[in-house]
Amino acid sequence: MPSFAPRRRLFAAAVVVLLAGSAVTLRLAFLQLVRHGHYAERAEVNQREREALLPVRGTIRDRDGRLLAQDARTYTIVAEPRRMDDPARSARRIARALHLDPERLAREFKKRPGFCYVDRNRSPQDAQIVRDSLAAGAWKGLVLSATVRRDYPAGPALAQITGRADIDNRGVEGIEYQFDSMLRGEQGWRTVLADGRGRHVGLPGWSQRKPVDGHSIELTVDADIQSVVSQRLIAAVDTLKAVKAIAVVLDPWTGEILAAASEPQPVDGPARNQAITDQFEPGSTFKMVVVSAALEEGKADPDDVFDAEHGAYSFAGSTIKDSHPYGLLKLRDAVRVSSNIIAGKLGLLIGAQTMYDYSTAFGFGALTGLEFPGETPGLLRHPSRWSGRSLPTIAMGHEMSVTALQLALAYGALANGGTLMAPQILKRELDEKGNVLRVAEPRPLRTVISEETAATMRTLLTAVVDSGTARKAQLSWSSVAGKTGTAQKFDTVLHTYRSRKYLASFVGLLPADRPRLVCVVMIDEPKNGYYGGDIAAPVFRGIMEDLYRLRGGPLAPAPERVRFAPPRPRDVAVPGVRTLPLARAREELRQSGLRVKVEGDGKRVLAQQPSAGARAERGTVVVLSTSPRGSIVPDVLGLTARDALTTLAAYALPVRVDGRGVVVRQTPAAGATFARGATCVLLCEERTTLASARGTE
Repeated sequence: MPSFAPRRRLFAAAVVVLLAGSAVTLRLAFLQLVRHGHYAERAEVNQREREALLPVRGTIRDRDGRLLAQDARTYTIVAEPRRMDDPARSARRIARALHLDPERLAREFKKRPGFCYVDRNRSPQDAQIVRDSLAAGAWKGLVLSATVRRDYPAGPALAQITGRADIDNRGVEGIEYQFDSMLRGEQGWRTVLADGRGRHVGLPGWSQRKPVDGHSIELTVDADIQSVVSQRLIAAVDTLKAVKAIAVVLDPWTGEILAAASEPQPVDGPARNQAITDQFEPGSTFKMVVVSAALEEGKADPDDVFDAEHGAYSFAGSTIKDSHPYGLLKLRDAVRVSSNIIAGKLGLLIGAQTMYDYSTAFGFGALTGLEFPGETPGLLRHPSRWSGRSLPTIAMGHEMSVTALQLALAYGALANGGTLMAPQILKRELDEKGNVLRVAEPRPLRTVISEETAATMRTLLTAVVDSGTARKAQLSWSSVAGKTGTAQKFDTVLHTYRSRKYLASFVGLLPADRPRLVCVVMIDEPKNGYYGGDIAAPVFRGIMEDLYRLRGGPLAPAPERVRFAPPRPRDVAVPGVRTLPLARAREELRQSGLRVKVEGDGKRVLAQQPSAGARAERGTVVVLSTSPRGSIVPDVLGLTARDALTTLAAYALPVRVDGRGVVVRQTPAAGATFARGATCVLLCEERTTLASARGTE
């Protein structure tokens, strides 16, 4: 009897297959006909992405248009080794074309078959090689991704000015940070279709917003001057074994910063421009404030005589010393030799409030308003917080702190006739098409001193370089006015001044009669000496010599046709040597390039011709009259008590004054030989009393 079991099983299987096929067909029909719109919409949403369109960050250029910072388009090359026919062979071919290590790339392909980086920051030329090879079918499994990084073609000397942008092209230091919103622009976007392998395809008509490129800026900084200054500071740190060196160069008439540098820069970490961000005690370079104030207020005159107390004097129980002992000095000579004692006495003469008012008027103790991150205001306490010794101490540049930029701007006021200028580092702003949007104009802040006082100060500072503490700043082709500074470093932890730790500084103006540049140099903890005239002044001279040789620079001589003439010696200010021992007077004049003729057989100088402060060519003979061994009493009848004291001081004669006004009697009489150990007595009467007496005769 035949069996029907196999047929039943076959029939059951056929029914199951038929039902399953019918179910699939019905489901497909449902999805295609009923739910088509829903799934089509979901697919479009899943495949559509918004792609960022990066703007071009604006360029940064120096005052002459030289490029300091720009965007550079680079490319990242990504590989998917599993899509390659032979990953090992492909690695060798790719490495050979892109100058990579083939063994390293083969290991990467084997280790990460799904995704790995071939290289980053590749040039557009390398990217074109990849595109051409993919189009020709020679390579497979490579993807190019365009990126943007910031490029700084001017090198490290300008880095402390420009700063830098991070990996997201946002400014994080320096000018890049200060003007980030101006440089950055606005990001755009576009809608793209992404396939299953992540490739983006833009379709016409899809929504997008174009990026807005950033604005470009031009700075007041001169790239050549900045490089010169930076190289000179690096050499100074190396030669002097110093901790650091700082310099600022600016135009005193506009406040434009031409260079601002500090060396060395940290190897790792952010660049810092310590000429703007760091403060220090200025020492004697700050004496320009107290001298300017005394002259402006009529409290002193360049020819007024002050007692330097032979090198040591007590102010409120605290002794201030000079580097060399001096007796009576005219104010002009006190500036020339940088007397701390006379600076302290000038401070007491003008008073605490006046000292504070002029210090703040010159810009100390406050931010300058420079458009640069990290600026510090320095330190200048209100007089209500001063101690008994603060006034003379501040007058000589201690117990307060400044930045190199503040010091340069203050001396800029002496250079331009008495006006404090606002500092400028931004010169122009341009839009993405190169149209000028803004031009920075010079901005005077206030008049600090009169033109007459400023001119007098320049004369005093010229003598400092000609025959004073800054002889090493002299230039053969230009007159220089300047001031040296030497300050002990203050330990903020121990609250005391550290021994053998000094700050040496110099501020120079040139040409002295109508300065075009102001330059501040500060050397921190030099090991080979510490006086500002020995350490900082030569660095200043080196910078100026380089700028003089710089073609098209601010000090380069203009080409002109001249008739040849023998070179004339450069004029110098004759130093005052009255009352000095003969040997020392000879040395002072020799260092100024002057010759000496001595009249008399004494050991101390009584008079000199030409007089102190007169201009004379190098090689001029200065005639010195010396006190004879048996001193002859000079005639001082009719002189004021002050003038009589000055005259007798030149003869080293002890004097006692009785009364006030004009000398009417002197003992011993004029022409008498002065006995050793005796005292010259002067009887003085008021002018009015003297006139009345004459009227009754």
